[in-house]
Amino acid sequence: MSTSIQFASKRAAKRATQNMEMFRGVKLYQQLENPVFLAAATIVELFRSGTFALNGGHLATLVLQQRLAQAMEAGQDLVFELGWGQAKRDAGRLKTPGSQADLAELIALGRLATIVSAARLIANRPVSLRIISGGARFYEALFVDPDRDQTYNCQRASFIELLGAGSAIYLDTINHYWTQEEIKVRLVQALGSDTLIVPTEEEVHFVLFNIDWYHILSNKIAPHGLLAPPELISIYEESDEWQRSLLLRYLFYRLARPEAAAQTVLRGLDARVLERSLAWMEMVARQSAQKYKLLGQLTPRAHRNAEESPCPVPVTVVEKKAQPDIPALCLLGHRAGAGLPQHVTPFINDKGVLEFWPYMLIERSCHPVRMPVLKSGSGEIIRTSTQPLLMSALERDPTIKALMRIDMFDGL
Repeated sequence: MSTSIQFASKRAAKRATQNMEMFRGVKLYQQLENPVFLAAATIVELFRSGTFALNGGHLATLVLQQRLAQAMEAGQDLVFELGWGQAKRDAGRLKTPGSQADLAELIALGRLATIVSAARLIANRPVSLRIISGGARFYEALFVDPDRDQTYNCQRASFIELLGAGSAIYLDTINHYWTQEEIKVRLVQALGSDTLIVPTEEEVHFVLFNIDWYHILSNKIAPHGLLAPPELISIYEESDEWQRSLLLRYLFYRLARPEAAAQTVLRGLDARVLERSLAWMEMVARQSAQKYKLLGQLTPRAHRNAEESPCPVPVTVVEKKAQPDIPALCLLGHRAGAGLPQHVTPFINDKGVLEFWPYMLIERSCHPVRMPVLKSGSGEIIRTSTQPLLMSALERDPTIKALMRIDMFDGL
């Protein structure tokens, strides 16, 4: 895989350089006679070409070129920064079969490593990517189990090592900028102000499926001071792992489609307990959605000390319409669109093509492909997992052949 990244990064850098030859005299960029501004513009072309960015066709090229050139003219290493990822939320195994990193994260990190490597070739200087994970940043809204989140990040770090990208990509948390205590204080202050944010129904729905309900129920946490109904906690504690997933899946179904779900019942969950459980989950989700939006605003990834360096160049995984100068990265390739690894399950279909689906839609037509023991170049074991690497509709040998044919780079 590391060899594929090297070849793809060279092709991407060459294509971006060729594009610049065509754009001389066109007002997409400025000061192309200056080597630094030329390199900056060529790096912008990496994103504008469409292989790696969702918003490549309408990037604010001049603004992004200027930002890149300023970082390089200051003599700094070029550092991109991406806020991405916290332990997979399987949402009652609706989205994924578990919380651990799998082939989706591996492919995403391979694509990110290719961007960094191509930018290095263009800029002829050190370039790196800092990934700020979201578990700590959004804990007050999503309550992601810190241990599960740490495991997920360790697995991603192992994938980075496997890809030979240890000098290109590194993981960090929001504590690079804000302590957990600062985040709590700022959130309390914002909630006490006169101008509160009211989340949309779509935002409430999004947060509902991303809260770590397992962590809340297993540890009897009272999110926002709202303790779960005692009967729900008892049912949860008396259930095994699979039954807990079914319980949560049923509750999600009733909340997301109340009319269609009204005719369904779950054994052991009477109408009174069900009504109280659904009301509790909805109240938690609404308050969490409000806090989720606030936390994104209250914890900007920006140094408060002007002397801090290097100054990162932001990239994102969610297109920001109001900030067209920030590349929105397509982590899983354009066939997956804006899909993010933590929300989908990698799946080899019966034609041997890799796709990304919610687990619920494929669980009856596939079988798990377990993660083999992975070794670094030095032979050190760097990752094992009980969770499948992916799901497949094919037998073992055809699946391996399909994996060898995977195109991570959209035909680059």
